[in-house]
Amino acid sequence: ETCTSCPFGRYLQGSSCVQSCLPGRFATKTAPFICERCSVTCSECQDSANHCTSCPEGTTLNGSTNTCESECDDGFFKNIQSGQCETCEDPCEHCLNKTTCTTCSSPPYLKLTT
Repeated sequence: ETCTSCPFGRYLQGSSCVQSCLPGRFATKTAPFICERCSVTCSECQDSANHCTSCPEGTTLNGSTNTCESECDDGFFKNIQSGQCETCEDPCEHCLNKTTCTTCSSPPYLKLTT
């Protein structure tokens, strides 16, 4: 059977009504309720094509902007467990993890330990 619209709570994907969209697609929140493709920069997305929830291999999810990036921006580090960019603690300008600064904002200075 070919569908052209779906009842509330179901989404049109191709010519079928489905309860949830396939990976790589998101459900629109307004009529017509359809499954649309995520941006090519996202593996999976939510609410819009550019609101990434997971990223292709070789990129990292920036949780602040919900975008996939090749590297984390200044003031962020890549969390190995989640694969997401997370914020460095003050006064770090660049960091290896939440508390290990590689460069500091001024006026604090980096204390080297061995």
